[in-house]
Amino acid sequence: MINKKLNSSIYKKNAAEECFTKSLNIYVKSLKKIMLVLFFVPNIIIFPHELTAESQGREIQNFVKAEQHYRQGK
Repeated sequence: MINKKLNSSIYKKNAAEECFTKSLNIYVKSLKKIMLVLFFVPNIIIFPHELTAESQGREIQNFVKAEQHYRQGK
């Protein structure tokens, strides 16, 4: 009878460890996917905005140059 109780506690412990291991593996895999998404998606989305910022920077530079030419002409 004691032997059966010991065996059942060992099986319960092994089952708990197996369940924990499975849930940990699922958690780690999902974190990997989340990290990949967080790394790649902003790079895809932000890239076009950088191009518009560069063109706006050029417009500001042209505006400043035009203002300098205007002041030199006065």
